[in-house]
Amino acid sequence: LLARLKNHIATAKKIHKDQVWDVYRNNLDYYSGQQWLNPEEALRYNDLLVDNVVFSNIATIIPSLFSNDPIISVKPRVKPTQGGMDTIAAAHAFSTLLEYWVRELRFRWEMRKCLYDAELAPFGFLQIGYCLETEKIKDGKLIESNELIKSDSPFMTRRSPNDLLIDPKCVDHLLNTAEWIALRWVKSVEDIQATEKYKDTGEIEPNYTAKFKDPDKKKTRT
Repeated sequence: LLARLKNHIATAKKIHKDQVWDVYRNNLDYYSGQQWLNPEEALRYNDLLVDNVVFSNIATIIPSLFSNDPIISVKPRVKPTQGGMDTIAAAHAFSTLLEYWVRELRFRWEMRKCLYDAELAPFGFLQIGYCLETEKIKDGKLIESNELIKSDSPFMTRRSPNDLLIDPKCVDHLLNTAEWIALRWVKSVEDIQATEKYKDTGEIEPNYTAKFKDPDKKKTRT
């Protein structure tokens, strides 16, 4: 079972690189005006006007698809006289609550980022859930880096297309036929070792190291 799962993950990584990451990276370069493969080629066309079609198309498409918070309308399913409660008032209160959470979770901004991903990559991914309790290390410091994810609260946050692996056998763009998906989370080795829920972490090694301007200051990531 473990060998088969490793094989599926390896296949998913290869498909992701060919069909997602390479496409996303190229389109992102085009969007940011980095359309030349090397500096010499850029100098060759230095005296010509470049039409950034990718940027102009996205700048036109995104506002037309989504610009404002959604208008939420809740209608009661039963008549006001049934069930012993004012269902119209309850529906109004519920719509007010939903509008509050739409603003609190920054739905518009997270959705806009997903739309950019959908234009630049094969898909955009919006993670929606409910967090009972955020992870903490021994001194009570939060290790959840996303400010939109809070304890005892719903959350809605954009995830990078590069953080998602999909079951290679999935043939549905809504992931209905996927037996599994994998999300990548980036945390420092120090935070993982200081979190009580993780066991036997004393000898783990980082698989990624971020280098800052000061060569003496590096933060390991795993």
